[in-house]
Amino acid sequence: MADYNRIFKDFSAGEISSFYDEMFPGMMLYAMHILGDDFSYMAEDCVQDAVLTTYERRAEFPNAGAWRGFMLSCIRNNAIAVLRKSNLHRSYIESKSEEELENDSSHALIAHELHEMLFEAIDSLPEQYREIFDLSFESGLKNAEIAKMLGLAEVTVKKRKAKLLAMLHDKLGGLLDEKSIIMLLTIPAGAIAG
Repeated sequence: MADYNRIFKDFSAGEISSFYDEMFPGMMLYAMHILGDDFSYMAEDCVQDAVLTTYERRAEFPNAGAWRGFMLSCIRNNAIAVLRKSNLHRSYIESKSEEELENDSSHALIAHELHEMLFEAIDSLPEQYREIFDLSFESGLKNAEIAKMLGLAEVTVKKRKAKLLAMLHDKLGGLLDEKSIIMLLTIPAGAIAG
């Protein structure tokens, strides 16, 4: 998990780069989940508006928990406002009770937390596996291309990739199976990066 206390301290002092490096991608996923496929393109606007509102009020938060909770509430409210404005989703929102909307948001928050845990686990991988991860999942290279770049046999790359997925599974305490990990890793970088 991200060190919310450190990030909050930086954010409160006007330094927001650690927020963008460590929390922004997860906040994007949270907004995208609430917005759904049809409106996920609005996620960055929802998150950026929440960041601005939170930044303007940063002196009001007594601790990291209050700060983070306020920002997540702003993102949720911004996303619901987008959906309410949409003719396509108006009937959906009106047909849902506040409790159902809360449950949807709770699921999105859980997904956000899993995403943070996954990337923390990735950061702790040994170098040789981290290199395979970067080339495969970040750069989108095929096993044969990675093998050629690293001077390895293609079967070695396949085995290391399988091993790194198993290590991630273990580091996450079995919360996600390997297919779920791959699914989270294949979200386009542009969809979660600012």
